[in-house]
Amino acid sequence: MSVISSNLPDVKADSLSLDSWISAALASSTTEPVYGDDDPEHFEGWWTEVPGCRGAWGFGETPDLSRQMLRETLEDWVVMEVDAGHSVPVFCGMRVVAAR
Repeated sequence: MSVISSNLPDVKADSLSLDSWISAALASSTTEPVYGDDDPEHFEGWWTEVPGCRGAWGFGETPDLSRQMLRETLEDWVVMEVDAGHSVPVFCGMRVVAAR
């Protein structure tokens, strides 16, 4: 399992959660429209990703659905990254670390 820590003096560690980290990550996400390869006029949907979170992305019919898919993906992604010993990006001073 993982825990969230912060190097910010005004953030109390016991108030942090994985949801806090995910919200901070989503605040730096980008969402772009996706069009078909064969027909550039054909709108496919929306793609959302977070810089530094390689392999975690969301796709949906609307920007909100795309972001919701990414939120759900990040829940599993961050746990898998920490369990594998990989570093996870810091967002808004929040760092995900393996529980000791």
